[in-house]
Amino acid sequence: MYEDMKSNWQIITENKEKKAGTYRIKPPVLKKKKTQRSSLIGWLENSNQAANESEERAYMQVRDIQETIEIIALQKTGSGYGFFRERKDISKDIENPETAKRVAMETLSLPAILSRPYNVEKTIEVLEYKNKKELPLWQEQPWLKGALGIIFDEKGEAVIQGIKLMYDPMYGLQYEKLQDGKERM
Repeated sequence: MYEDMKSNWQIITENKEKKAGTYRIKPPVLKKKKTQRSSLIGWLENSNQAANESEERAYMQVRDIQETIEIIALQKTGSGYGFFRERKDISKDIENPETAKRVAMETLSLPAILSRPYNVEKTIEVLEYKNKKELPLWQEQPWLKGALGIIFDEKGEAVIQGIKLMYDPMYGLQYEKLQDGKERM
């Protein structure tokens, strides 16, 4: 029985290491040509395409806990978006580092129903698509690069994967499964 458990543990550990290996930084390789000096330039760049996806996708690969997806929650305000409590459009000021920093602090975790093994990839895919389309300037900001955001409507609602999210600054995030399953975000 001990040997079976030990063998299972080794398999699990090897699988976790293999899964996380994609995101490890490789040791520096110093190639020196006759005309140049050795350097570490480019060492931290990961040439693996999977590692260049959103930070959320990368976190999902290396965490050994219940998978969750973190998003930045903002609310539609006029033709842009803003903080829930302020109702002021900040979308035109997103290039300001102080504004971007404040936006980055509006993070919350989506309900576990959206990050189950059977739908986590699809949820991230939907969020990445929406972010590239609706929040492209975020990728140019150090505070927001790689972050996923959801712009809730004026009532504080958004729908992802047939799940209606309802956010209230006082009560937090709640959800309900929609009967029709239609995507509205």
